[in-house]
Amino acid sequence: MRRRRAGLAVGTAIAAVTVVAALVAPATTAAAAEPVTDIAAKATGAAIPIQFVNLDATSSTTAARQGVNAAVKELNRTGGIAGRPVAVTECLTDQTAEKGKACVDAAIAAKPAAVFAVQPGTAADNLPALTTAGIPFVGQTCNQSATLGGQYTSFCFGSDFVGLYSSAANYLKTLGTVKKAALPYINVPAAATGIKAYADPILARAGITPIEVPIPEGTADVTATITPALQANPDAVISLLTGPGCVNTMKLKASLNAAEPFVFPAMCTDPDVVSDGGTGAKGSLFVRQTIELDKKDADGRAYRRAMARFAPNADPDDVYVQAGFAGMMNLASALRLVPSGTPIDATSTTAALRAAKQVPMFLTPGATYTCDGSAFAGLKSLCSIQSHVVEYRGKDAFTDKGVF
Repeated sequence: MRRRRAGLAVGTAIAAVTVVAALVAPATTAAAAEPVTDIAAKATGAAIPIQFVNLDATSSTTAARQGVNAAVKELNRTGGIAGRPVAVTECLTDQTAEKGKACVDAAIAAKPAAVFAVQPGTAADNLPALTTAGIPFVGQTCNQSATLGGQYTSFCFGSDFVGLYSSAANYLKTLGTVKKAALPYINVPAAATGIKAYADPILARAGITPIEVPIPEGTADVTATITPALQANPDAVISLLTGPGCVNTMKLKASLNAAEPFVFPAMCTDPDVVSDGGTGAKGSLFVRQTIELDKKDADGRAYRRAMARFAPNADPDDVYVQAGFAGMMNLASALRLVPSGTPIDATSTTAALRAAKQVPMFLTPGATYTCDGSAFAGLKSLCSIQSHVVEYRGKDAFTDKGVF
């Protein structure tokens, strides 16, 4: 069996929409800057500085770095932003207050056009200082109240938590047979609060009655809690789980020969997870913000070529590699909205993001982002809730059901 990657638990970290929780073991590497710039001949002049805050000692650390690095090199190879290169400096953070503050302090001193993150760690706790300094925070996906709420200058191209339930609900609604759905999740305060504040209303608006299935924290086998919920005959199951939780739920699905749709988060598309899930993985549905399945898609082709050219050892199917690459490309599309002749700095970047409307999302074909606060009521910094729903067909093959 392949070794499963150790990452953030969806049931706790993703559900920290309302409460920021320290859930990752402290990293041993101090906050540090690492240049990931590749200035090509086509991109000339003064570089546009971006700070990349990267959460250390998780499954996303190297993958996100690989994606960001490749995106920057591809951008600069193809002319940068209005002919100017992009220069990204990485700052490693973790879940300690000191390192989160150190990265934000470094950004304030450097005065970048924006601070970008795939997973910001405790840097998100310091957004008030970043906002005061006039520097926008940009996340490919956000799951903390500070980054999503709109009280600070932050822009989020998606949210794993809100996106899971929104896309699942919109897809399940099209089936016409789903009237109630079981929602298994790890019962920590952040998850429970997020479920009630966002998941339950999202499903209700789609005409689906949510049935919460809280699983006690530390439960070794989640199926002991999920099995009784399935005996109540829900029409679908939307699981806020990861790793072993997803594996065990897939195995339960197979053992019960369950016919209802089972929906899982993007991280459960990890090859180890679907492999260990056995026959229960086949036919399972997953919500993914980024996807690269259509070989004719221009973004997908550009992404594959760039990864082969600049990061040949990276896994282009990894969700964090894709998040790093797509996030930088989404930010670049906003930077291109800065009027010609206007300096590209924190002020113009903020204005461009706020003015962004229906901008195509990179590696999310058919989806767009709009950052005027209208994408999702109550979360003013969320620019899009659109994701793809994909079905696992076995042998690492997926079918795209579309964007929802």
